[in-house]
Amino acid sequence: MTAPAPGTLRDLASAGVPFLTGVRPLRGDPATRLPWRTPLWAATGTTPDPRSAAELPTHAERFAAMVTALVTERRAVPLAPDGGLEHTVTLAAALGLSTVAWTLWRDRETPDPLLALHRFADLEATVRFEPAAVRVRVPMGRRHADLLRGGLLADVPDVVWLGGRTLTFSAG
Repeated sequence: MTAPAPGTLRDLASAGVPFLTGVRPLRGDPATRLPWRTPLWAATGTTPDPRSAAELPTHAERFAAMVTALVTERRAVPLAPDGGLEHTVTLAAALGLSTVAWTLWRDRETPDPLLALHRFADLEATVRFEPAAVRVRVPMGRRHADLLRGGLLADVPDVVWLGGRTLTFSAG
């Protein structure tokens, strides 16, 4: 892991944001080392939840795997001349995958955006553009059932980037 940019932890602390990190802070950063076998630091004056602190290395590994998958293995805009659009689309994809994972699986397992990516990577759908609607037909099966149960196959009216068309979903 690399250190955050100078001033990052200071800015977080001054904004009242509690933090927990496995990255060694820079000199003068408002962080206190926790008494763990693995070096961890928390915002000075805060007491992190011991369970969260214990799970930090696992979450950091999951995050690194997600970044690898989205940034190196499945680039969103591979031909973009600069990284601005790529960064924005990757962030939107990570947020979308996280939302799907949370919506569908939070009650039965740890929501994981990378798991959502793997589970839906081979989901095929047929898309048909019509004057008033864009129709998406998702094949029946476990993923369709998950999406339906989670309420993610509801029609979306007046989608701006589809020219005001309604986005509809059906099974097929």
